[in-house]
Amino acid sequence: MSFFRIKICGVTSPEDALSAVEAGADALGLNFVSASPRSVSPATAAKIMEAVRRAFPTSPTIVGVFANSPPQELARIVRGLQLRWIQLHGHEDHHYIRTVVDLLGEPVMLIRAFRPRTVDDLASLQQFLQQLAISACVLGQAPEGATSLQAILLDAYSHAALGGTGQVADWTLATTCRHQLCPAFGVKLILAGGLNPANVAQAIRIVRPDAVDVASGVEFSPGKKDPLKIRQLVAQARVAWEELSFGST
Repeated sequence: MSFFRIKICGVTSPEDALSAVEAGADALGLNFVSASPRSVSPATAAKIMEAVRRAFPTSPTIVGVFANSPPQELARIVRGLQLRWIQLHGHEDHHYIRTVVDLLGEPVMLIRAFRPRTVDDLASLQQFLQQLAISACVLGQAPEGATSLQAILLDAYSHAALGGTGQVADWTLATTCRHQLCPAFGVKLILAGGLNPANVAQAIRIVRPDAVDVASGVEFSPGKKDPLKIRQLVAQARVAWEELSFGST
């Protein structure tokens, strides 16, 4: 399964989902965090997924976003919607991830979000990944040195919210993570935090992430996407990645 590059997160309607995919987004985030203005119910999520699958023969990656959800509740939603991708955007530790994997009893693609502020936070992230790698190896969920995660998502820190704030992430910390932690633990890097059509190309050139994740940067208002901004962001991101690809040949 190929990894996505442009994820539009916090989609709340079939119309916004369709416009995002038409613009070139290859992943959509459905937010199940009740406190978020971008939250959707499982019933609304099902309608969004059905509309996308009807319209596009090759459906985009659908990612279910959760934050500190009781594992049983998360598993119920994931099974009901037949989600393959799960993004954990709260304070979930390696014990939580082990519980979720055990509950689902089948392969899932896991993304864990982090909001580092300092180099010390990167050290804590490294310790988390080490703990997760040990747990995954013991349980046979991943080879030695690897984790059960497919990717880590770096977002901007905010004391007021877990994400979707529009604040720009620390690209220096993200670059360090991209070059040191990701290769060491075999995970992809998704860059989030304040990305928009005006800065996404610069972010890609500096950090060189595997993917970008955008919510507030392509909205009229929280939960309502702007099709023009999505098209502009996709175009800018593609140009930046093409430049990097050309420069590496």
